[in-house]
Amino acid sequence: MLPVEATTKVFLSHLHADHIGDIPGLIGSLAKVGRVDPVEIWGGGSEDPALGLAAFVEHMGQAMAWDTASVRGVRPTTGFAMAGHEIPYDRPETIYERNGVTISCFPAIHGLSGAVGYTIGYAGLKVVFSGDTRPCKHVVEAATGADLLIHECFQSPAVVARAEGLPLETAQRITRLAHTVPEQMGKILDLARPRMGALWHLDVTPGVDAVFEEISASYSGPVTVTQDLTVFNVTPGAVTARQAKVNDAAPPVHGPSQTSPALDPQPAPPPWWTGALLDL
Repeated sequence: MLPVEATTKVFLSHLHADHIGDIPGLIGSLAKVGRVDPVEIWGGGSEDPALGLAAFVEHMGQAMAWDTASVRGVRPTTGFAMAGHEIPYDRPETIYERNGVTISCFPAIHGLSGAVGYTIGYAGLKVVFSGDTRPCKHVVEAATGADLLIHECFQSPAVVARAEGLPLETAQRITRLAHTVPEQMGKILDLARPRMGALWHLDVTPGVDAVFEEISASYSGPVTVTQDLTVFNVTPGAVTARQAKVNDAAPPVHGPSQTSPALDPQPAPPPWWTGALLDL
């Protein structure tokens, strides 16, 4: 039920395909149903400018050129615009301060330079999102005393090997060289001591009992396994988790916009349409 007009701020942890795959729909489809304000996107830089957030936003805009041009004269195209904010990948920094919300980024260790996590502060409360990462001191420092730590956690290498029919050595490389496994997760939670720990990026099909068992060897505080549409209510009195129920076919919800753009001129139809169009 988020208004289409409010879908204007995106914070990316990194640029792996499974973490950016919805960007074209967010940009193009929601602009078609009413968003007229540009979308701001934050994400990590890189030692190689071609691998940073700025290059990603530039090339994504080029990839969306046909989609954008196709609605000229029908819908405002301002909602297709993207503004990239490239942020540090090697040090913590405050990157956003608006309307009482403060967001800071911090480095994560995943694949290449450029992966980051985020700390969100509002009304004296703190939520930390790790992004994809191996165990990393910057995450622990950001999450110490947090109200909610949402941290990636893969199944253990042994479980992944059995579930996917892989050699244990291969499963070790897939998990420990790029992610955090339950044994490590328990130690991270014990170091940070958030009011609530939440695990994400976790394949639950092999089950979660072994995950909790391994975590509990180092940590006895509250931990939740998240799924799509898991919602956390974070208040001074409690941190609670619930699973949202939504209408999968709900129509767009609308709210106010910041701008009131005019329509671009509609391009003339291609000449070849004249002989191809059926007048039905």
